[in-house]
Amino acid sequence: LPGFLEPIADRLEQIGNELAIGEDFSVYWDGPRDRRLFVQNACLGQRGLADPNFGLLAWRARRILDSLLRRAPCANPEHLGFINRPLTECWPDLGVEQMGSGI
Repeated sequence: LPGFLEPIADRLEQIGNELAIGEDFSVYWDGPRDRRLFVQNACLGQRGLADPNFGLLAWRARRILDSLLRRAPCANPEHLGFINRPLTECWPDLGVEQMGSGI
């Protein structure tokens, strides 16, 4: 544990040498449920290689923010992503007869 957590170390749940982390990246502890400690890059043994991955940093931050704001984690319907599905649905469906029989 980092030194700054030593004063409350006996109140924090641990799995092996790691803090026990919930789905929202909050630490399980015996304190009030409305007082939470959130961590990132602290549960490699529980989450695997995705935990320290910087590519997922924004996603983890969003999960924490959703938890703080007491909202269910979900995609923003106004910003669904970078892929425009109607464009991919317009691609021609080439049949085998058009591709040739050189297989």
